[in-house]
Amino acid sequence: MNSHKKRIHFYTLACVLVAVKLWFLTAYDLVAISAPQDDLYFVKLATHLASGEWLGPLNQVTLSKGAFYPLFITVCYWLGIPLMVGQQLLWWLACLVFCAALFPISKRPTLFYLVFVFLLLLPSTYYFPATARVLRLNVYAPLAFLTLSSLLGLMLRARWPWKKQLIWACAAGLCFSLFWHTREESLFLLPSLLLIFLYHLICQFKADNSLRSVLSTCMLYAISATLFFAISSGISYQNSRHYDIDATLDSRTPEFKSAYGSLLSIRTDSWRQFFPVVEEARRQAYAASPAFKELEPYLEGVVGKKWMSLGGIGDIHAAFFPWAFRDAVYSAGYYQEGMSTLDFYRRMGQELKGACEDGRLDCSLPTVSLLSGWHEEFNQLVIPTWLQIITRAVSFTDFSTDTEEKLSRGPAESMVLFETITREKLQPSKRLILNNMPEYHKDLNKEKTRVLNDVSSFYRMVMPVLCSVALCCVLFSLLRSLVQRVWITPLLIISLAALSGVLAITFILTLLTITSYDEITRALQVAYPLLVLFVITAFLDITLWWRQQPHAPVQQADGDPFL
Repeated sequence: MNSHKKRIHFYTLACVLVAVKLWFLTAYDLVAISAPQDDLYFVKLATHLASGEWLGPLNQVTLSKGAFYPLFITVCYWLGIPLMVGQQLLWWLACLVFCAALFPISKRPTLFYLVFVFLLLLPSTYYFPATARVLRLNVYAPLAFLTLSSLLGLMLRARWPWKKQLIWACAAGLCFSLFWHTREESLFLLPSLLLIFLYHLICQFKADNSLRSVLSTCMLYAISATLFFAISSGISYQNSRHYDIDATLDSRTPEFKSAYGSLLSIRTDSWRQFFPVVEEARRQAYAASPAFKELEPYLEGVVGKKWMSLGGIGDIHAAFFPWAFRDAVYSAGYYQEGMSTLDFYRRMGQELKGACEDGRLDCSLPTVSLLSGWHEEFNQLVIPTWLQIITRAVSFTDFSTDTEEKLSRGPAESMVLFETITREKLQPSKRLILNNMPEYHKDLNKEKTRVLNDVSSFYRMVMPVLCSVALCCVLFSLLRSLVQRVWITPLLIISLAALSGVLAITFILTLLTITSYDEITRALQVAYPLLVLFVITAFLDITLWWRQQPHAPVQQADGDPFL
C-alpha cells in the first residue's frame, strides 16, 4: 500500500473513531456550577473576550488564573463548536500528532491504529463530571501531551529538511506556551523539556561532529522559545494595556510574591497543618505592617468568616486562604486599577520583610513558591504521601461515568451565560426534570455510560501492569546502552521525559497534599496522558530493538504523509 493510501486509511479511521466517541459522550450534558473561582469564572472571562473586552473589568480574581482556557472557550464559541466537543477534538488532535511524530520509525499501519485507539479512549478524557464541567483540566493534559509529542516528531526528523523540522519546533513552542498559560504549576514540565533539549544537542554533535549542526538545532529551539515569549508578552501587553499590570498573572508579579510570600513565612507556636496563616500569625502581621492592617476588618470580619465557614474548623483553610486574602484586598478598596494594587502589595511586602529582618516577626526563609510554609514534622510524611499519590495515578482509579447524582447549580442568569458561551445543553438543576425524561432516553444514556465505564475498567486493569513492564523496559534499555556503549534513542528519551513529568507533578502534589489540602483529583489529571506516553514509547523502543530496526531517523523516499 503506498503512502497516499495509508494516509487516507489512517485519517478516515481516526475521523470515524472520534465520531463514535463523540456519539457515546452525548450521554453527558454540561454540568453548570456557579463557582466564582472555577466554572463561572471561566465562563465570565470568555464572555468578556467574546465581547471584545479582553478579560473584563479588573477585580480580585481577573488575573488569578491563566488566560488560555477562557480564550479556548471563546474560540469554540466563535467557531460554533460546543465546548465539550472542542475539548474532545483537542485530545483527538493530540493523538493524531503523536502518531504523525512516530511515522519515521515504522511503515506498519497496524502500529498507528493500535496506538491511536489506545490514546483516544484514555479514561481521563471522558470521566464524569469533570469533563462535563467548564474546567481547564480538559485542555491542560492534551497540551502537555502535544508538547512532548511535537518534540518527539522534531527529534525523529533530525536528518530531514530544516523547514520540516521547523514545523515541529513551532508546534512544540506553541503548545508549551498555551500549556504554560493554562495552569499555574506548569513549571513541572521544565525538567522534561531540558532533558530533551540537551539530548537533542548531544545527538546532533555525535552524528555530525560539527558545530554547524548544533547551531542549527539551537536555532530550532530558539524559534520555539521565541514563540513562547511572544505569546507571553502578548498576554502581558494586554494586561498592561487594560489593567496597568505588566504580567500574565498578578501572582507572578514581584510585588504579589513579596507580599504573599512574606505572609506565608511567618512562624508561630500555634501553627496547624492545612492552615497557612493562622490567626496568631495574622495578628502579628497586623502589628508589623500598616498595609496589611488595612485588611484586618475584612479578614477578621465578614470576608474571613465566610471562608472560615467553608473550612468549618474555626480558621481559614489553605484551600480558601488565597481567595480570602484576595477578597480582603478588594474589600479594602484595591483592585480598582492595577498601579495602586501593586503599590499596596509592594508596601506590604517591604513592611513584613523588614519586620522579619529586625526580629519583630519570627520568619522562615522566603518561599520560592506560594505554597504554605514547610515544617520539620512534615518530613516524615513525604515518602508515604508520594507513594500514595503515584499509586493512585498508576492504578487509574479516579474515573467514573455515573451521571445520576450530578446536577447543575446556580441562578438562572448564570445558566444563561453557561448555555450561551459553551453552546452546550445543560444538565438539569432539578432532580424532577431528570426523573421525567423519557425512559428510552435514560436507557440509551445508561447503556452509553456503561460501555464507557467498561472501557475505563479495562485501563484500570491493564495500566498498573503496563507501567511496571514499561519501567522494566526502560531500565533494560538504559543498561543495554551502558553495556554496549550505544546512544539511547529518541523514543527512550521521550519515555524518560514523560516519566520525569509524572514524578515532578506527583512531587508537587505531595507538597500540596502535606501543606495545604488533599483534593488533588483535578491537578492529577495531567499525569495520566504522560503515563500512557511513557508506556507507549517504552514499548516501542524495546520492540524496535528486538526487531533490529534502525533507530535513527531516515528520509522517506515517497514523502511523509504525516509531516
